[in-house]
Amino acid sequence: SWICAPGVERGRRIPHVREQNPPDRESTSTGWSDPDLMDPHAMPDKARRVRAMFDSIAHAYDLNNRVHSLGIDQRWRRRAVATLAPRPGEHLLDLACGTGDLALEIARACPDVSITGLDFSQPMLTRAVDKADGGAGSLSAGPRLGFAVADVLNLPIADHAADGAIIGFGLRNLTDPAGFMAECLRVIRPGGRLVVLEFCEPAGLMGRMYRFYTHHILPRTAGWIARDTHRAYRYLPRSVETFASPDEIADWGISRGWSDARIKRLTFGAVFVLRLDSPVHSAG
Repeated sequence: SWICAPGVERGRRIPHVREQNPPDRESTSTGWSDPDLMDPHAMPDKARRVRAMFDSIAHAYDLNNRVHSLGIDQRWRRRAVATLAPRPGEHLLDLACGTGDLALEIARACPDVSITGLDFSQPMLTRAVDKADGGAGSLSAGPRLGFAVADVLNLPIADHAADGAIIGFGLRNLTDPAGFMAECLRVIRPGGRLVVLEFCEPAGLMGRMYRFYTHHILPRTAGWIARDTHRAYRYLPRSVETFASPDEIADWGISRGWSDARIKRLTFGAVFVLRLDSPVHSAG
C-alpha cells in the first residue's frame, strides 16, 4: 500500500506504508514553564507540547542547528549515517526526521536506497520536502525519498518491511522511548539495524562549560533567532539532563530484543551514536 502526506508529499509516493491519520493537533499548552522543566519527560501532555514547540520553531530550526553547533551537527549526522551503513537496494527509515537532514545525508551516502522520513510536525516536514525538492541540500532522488506525517510510536509500516532505521536527536522527545525500540524491532527485518544519534552530558570541566552554554547562552541566542514563544531552547538542555544515559538507552534496546549494542561518544561526550542490531532469527 501507499501513503501521501497531506499538504507535504506533492504527489510523491512512499512504499510499504499503510494509511494513518495525522495525530490530534489540539493543544492546551503554549510552552514550557519553569516548573514544567523540572522534569519535562514527566509531563502528561509532553507529546502535544513537543509537537507545538517544533511547529513553532521549524522556520529557524536548521539555522539554529548550524549556528549553535558551529556546523558540527552535520559531522555528527555523517557519523550516524556511516554507522547505519546504508547499502544499495535497501529501504531505510528516518524517524522523527524533522527537516530531513539525516534522510538527505543517507541519500548522498548511498543514492540507490529508498528512504522514508516520518515525523508528527507538518511544518518540519514541509521544510524537509522543500530541501529535497530544490532548496539547500537538494537531491535528484525522485520518488526514492519521501516524507509523511506519522506517530513514530505507532509506525504505519508493515512488519519487517524496512532494512534499517535512524533517529537523530528525537528519542528524548518521545513519550515512550523504550516502546519506540520495540516498535522499531517490529518493522525492521531480522538482521537489520537501528541507529540512535542523541545528546548527552559531558563530564568534568567540559560538562560545566557545556551546561553554562546550554543554560545561559543558547536559550537567548537561539530563542531570538527562532522568535521562540514555547521556550524550546530552555526545554533542550533540561530534556538532555533529565533523560536516560547512553548505557541505559542501550539497555532499553537489549531488553526489547535488540542485540550487539555499540555506543560511540563524540565531541567530548556531548553527543553519542548507538547502534543496535536486529537478531537474524527474530522472535517476531
